[in-house]
Amino acid sequence: MIRGGGRSASVGGRCATDQGAKYVNTAETDFFHKSKILYGLDRARAAMTKANKAVVVEGYTDVLALHQAGMEGAVG
Repeated sequence: MIRGGGRSASVGGRCATDQGAKYVNTAETDFFHKSKILYGLDRARAAMTKANKAVVVEGYTDVLALHQAGMEGAVG
């Protein structure tokens, strides 16, 4: 689930196909604009403020991996 401002904004996932793994995400809508949401911002804001920096990565799986590794200031 992709979250914006602490609320769900879309759904994303990864599925295995004959052509390899592929990401499947919610289509753009009037409510959801992928380019206008920083995934994980609601969770990373305090760490970003404390460190006075942010780590910006490509996507939500990268954010999840970095948060699990202790890098709490990551957004995607």
